Amino acid sequence: MQARTVIDEMAAALDVRPSKFAHVTAITHFARALGAARSSQLEAAKADVAKLAELRDRLRAANDAYWAEQVDIQWQAAAAWLALTEGWADDVLTRMRAAADAEDRTEKSPVTPGPLAPARELLGAMLLATGKPQEALARVRGNAGQGAQSARRHPRRRQGRRPGRRGRRGGAALRCRGGAHRERRSGAPRDRRGRAFVAKQD
Repeated sequence: MQARTVIDEMAAALDVRPSKFAHVTAITHFARALGAARSSQLEAAKADVAKLAELRDRLRAANDAYWAEQVDIQWQAAAAWLALTEGWADDVLTRMRAAADAEDRTEKSPVTPGPLAPARELLGAMLLATGKPQEALARVRGNAGQGAQSARRHPRRRQGRRPGRRGRRGGAALRCRGGAHRERRSGAPRDRRGRAFVAKQD
């Protein structure tokens, strides 16, 4: 518990580095908001939650639906944790579940990293914080299962893209070139006719 408090305090103190991309700036504000809310720095948490809402609205105004949705999920999660810290325990789990469900429905882009703090895991942490350890464990296990299913569906997603025709041809070409290189280094002929010719010379 003490270690988590230290991590939260460090997150709340992160510097926001300017970026021309609103969704990039939002990542730091999300981390700051969560850290501040979970270490009882209410005013700091409120400021970062408000900033997330501002960045989300900016993305909506720019018709950037995908990133507006991602930042909105961050806003929902951070706002739920802020409400819990403020003592609004009646609907915080409902709000956190809504954020997790929204993230589950999102079609994740294969060229972007995973979320900083998955909403389903944050829901599990909130369940634990509100005295529901068994349900928290079930949520975390469910999140791990979803991650494994995603990895099986898209095994090369971690490499930035799914394999396409060009990728397969490129891999085959590399293997062929590698095999030819090994043959040249060993002095071995490349085909059967070459081997037969060498045998006759012997």
